[in-house]
Amino acid sequence: MKSMGMTAVGRTVVGLSALSLAVGSGLSSAAAADPAPVYTGTITDAYLWTYVDYSGRGRDDGLAVVARSHQDEGNLDTEAGWYMVQGLTSAQVQWGASTAAAPGTAGTCTHSVAIDGTALYAGSPVSAFASWINPWINLDFPDLRKAGGTRIEGEAFTAVSTRLGRHEAALAVDCGPLGSARWTLPVVVLPAPDPDRPDGVSIEDGDDFTNSPTVRLWLGWEGLVDKVKVSNDGGFAPSKTKEIRLRQGGPLEWTLVELAAERIPRTVYVKLHYVESGWQKQTFTDDIILDTVKPEVVAASLGGSGAATLAASQRTLRVRAKDNKSGIASMQVSPGRPKKTAKVVKYRKALKVPGAGRVFVRVRDGAGNWSKWRVTG
Repeated sequence: MKSMGMTAVGRTVVGLSALSLAVGSGLSSAAAADPAPVYTGTITDAYLWTYVDYSGRGRDDGLAVVARSHQDEGNLDTEAGWYMVQGLTSAQVQWGASTAAAPGTAGTCTHSVAIDGTALYAGSPVSAFASWINPWINLDFPDLRKAGGTRIEGEAFTAVSTRLGRHEAALAVDCGPLGSARWTLPVVVLPAPDPDRPDGVSIEDGDDFTNSPTVRLWLGWEGLVDKVKVSNDGGFAPSKTKEIRLRQGGPLEWTLVELAAERIPRTVYVKLHYVESGWQKQTFTDDIILDTVKPEVVAASLGGSGAATLAASQRTLRVRAKDNKSGIASMQVSPGRPKKTAKVVKYRKALKVPGAGRVFVRVRDGAGNWSKWRVTG
């Protein structure tokens, strides 16, 4: 029986403080090899962040910035990075910085973004002032806050968002006498979900049978999923579970458990990891019957047409076949010699063939297994 899971994944999103994480002195171990940020003057930290809503649906624009520093108060297990869904045409981001300047200190700052060495944004000077927000003094940019942040778009941005995988952003904040900050952030373009596919997993896109333990898993989700856990065990035992990062589109390849020849469904279990909220509790499942046993042509015989309206050159081929699992689905008939290129037709017990010479026939079961050729005539 096919199953796509019991309910849709809950869209739990972290609070603004947890997504407003600075990229500073405490990069995650996965990013430890990245160049250290450079701060001058009174600027002690700088970061990029995005708003999230609190309706439980998460972001609709396919964008999230997750980073690490001493300001990280959250428990998010997502690797630091700027994540976007493939095909995103623009990004609306906010800027922030920490400073050692006295509260009330004012100035002007400019911001810039380059990805993979191509400049995407270089803003005009905007006002900035130091404000006390326990336990840090932050540089606030009221003009950018009023505008909802910085909008990054254009051909160069689209060129990045269409290429799945990892890129690198070079970010800069220049506040003149107040100081400056320069740092890098990984940019990860994730596969876009199929809008017509519900949350869950489908083995071989809904097939009931397969003749190979290596199958394709088609996944459905909403938003930004960066990795999944796939297992042949409902308890996700480590020996039967694999964590897979989604860095390319299309189905995932998976290997089913090979049991005895019984007609027992093989079940696959999947958990989704959302960039904004981590691993979801919901487990999705699907099952398929692994049938590797070939069917058999039990008997094949030729007789006259038995119909006055048919040409005398035609005969009737009668076929009897059996299969122990997925049933006989189709067949090939090849006059003269066995040819794999012969036309595949729906299985039937009697059909017309040429009136002279040998005839070869074989059958295929519902899982795709072919029998041996059987010759008659």
